[in-house]
Order: sequence, then C-alpha cells, then structure tokens
Amino acid sequence: MRVMEVSVFVRDTCQLGEGPFWFEDRLWWVDIEAGKLHSVNGSGGDRASLSMGRRIGAVAPIDAEHFLVALEDGIGIFHRASGVIDLLAAPEKNQAGSRFNDGKCDAAGRFVAGTLNMAGRTGASALYSIGCGGAVEVLHAPATISNGLAWSADGATLYYIDSPTREIAAFPYDQETGRLGARSVVVRVPDAMGLPDGMDIDREGNLWVGHWGGDAVRCWSPRTGECLAEVPVPCSQVTSCCFGGPEWDLLYITTARVGLNEEQLRQEPLAGSLFVCQPGVSGFPVKKFERTPSVSVASEQ
Repeated sequence: MRVMEVSVFVRDTCQLGEGPFWFEDRLWWVDIEAGKLHSVNGSGGDRASLSMGRRIGAVAPIDAEHFLVALEDGIGIFHRASGVIDLLAAPEKNQAGSRFNDGKCDAAGRFVAGTLNMAGRTGASALYSIGCGGAVEVLHAPATISNGLAWSADGATLYYIDSPTREIAAFPYDQETGRLGARSVVVRVPDAMGLPDGMDIDREGNLWVGHWGGDAVRCWSPRTGECLAEVPVPCSQVTSCCFGGPEWDLLYITTARVGLNEEQLRQEPLAGSLFVCQPGVSGFPVKKFERTPSVSVASEQ
C-alpha cells in the first residue's frame, strides 16, 4: 500500500468541513454547522464566504450565478448575488431532526443527495434523486448517515456510503431514469480505519474516501476491495475529498473539529483545516445541476 504526503492548503477552524468541489478555478467547501459555503483560489487565498442561514450539507454548481444547495430543511437554488434561496423540495419536512448531508450530480444533471437524523436514529434517513424541475424520488432506503457518492466513468455504477455500515456499496445506475439496481458491497472498511465518509473517484476507477475517526484519506479498489493507498492527515475527523486544480490531479481534503474536547483540540491544532496532496492520478470535473426555465418556486430570504 502506498503512503502519500499531505500539506496544509487552508488553515481553518471549520466545525464540520465537508462537500469540497472544484469550480471556476476555485476550491469550494461547506462548514455544515456554520451554514456557510467557502471558496479560495488555487493558491489558497482570496477567500470568500456565503451564508445560508442554516446548516448546509452539500452544494452543486448550476452556473456563474446560482448553486443548488442541500440544506437542513430541503433542497434549494441559491442566488449568489442576492443571497435568496428558492426552495425546490423538502422531502423530510415532517421528520424532526432530519437534515440533508452529502450530495452530487450525475452526468444527466440530476442531484442525488441523502439525509441523516441529528439524533442518530438508525434507519431514519434515505437517498434521494432531485430532477431539474424539483421532482423527488427515493432511490434507497433505509439509511442512517447518508454520505459519500461517486459514479463510474461510464455512469453505469453508483458507489454509495451509509457510514455506519462501514461499507462502500455499488448500485447499477440507469442513466435514462436515474434509478438504481440491486445493491452489492465492494469494500468493507475495518473498524480500526474509522467510518467511511465523503468520497471521490479517479480516472482509473478507484475510490478515494475520507475516514472519520481514521486520520486519513484512503484509496480503495471497488474491483478487489483492497486498500491501495493511504494519505495520513494530522486530524482524526477526516470528512471528504475531491479532485481539483487545472489538471484535476490534486486531491483536496476537508476535516472537522466538532465533538473534539479541549485536550483533543490541543493535540489536533489543524482540525477543521483543508489539506492537499498529489496522488499521482487525476479525477473528473464536477457535474452541474441542470434545470429548466419552467421551474416555479417560492422565494425566501
């Protein structure tokens, strides 16, 4: 197994850094608990922040003026200039303590995102598909902590993590309908490596996974289930990663400090920071959410 070096990209104190993606020659990520979307340029400078006013789990770009945002109370379109959010869908509005977590778009522009229950209720959540007009479909249920998502290069397989299972699952993915086939398990993560969290895929078809409580990003083969590489991170709560940079050959890593006590924070002064490494492979550009001009929504500040 290869072991790779990592360096600090942005020194930060995110409570729950998550959902990184590369767009407009910038790295974007969320601090879920702070309800903010942050971005920096390729050198880690020129920082900008956008506030959502509530927890935000994930973001997908639409165009230069809009983002699709997965919030604690539903899915909406965020207008970057005004800060207005147009709510598209709220499939769990009647479920107390539920919020959206990780989410990404497929090649057709659908947004696939899952939820979790903040009280930790087992099996209380699900994985959803949100179409361009806001139509919602349940793809997979039950789930407990819906997390990492990645598609194979041909779009025919969706890889998915429900963290407490300690598994990376694979589903046949119908690109015409966005529906899933039968679940299979391609990776089982040993207890000593922590919980699998956010995920990306490289051009060789291998999965790069942040390990919560596991002090690393690890690269897994979905063909053999083998751990191929490890990127040690000086933080225990490694949350997610993405490929980015002009050549998509840099791996950016987010971390968290939520839940760490004072002694742990003294031992992990970089908890909540962002890191970067050169893994020797490249990934794919982020997929955008596709919407039609006929979308009709109610605006909220």
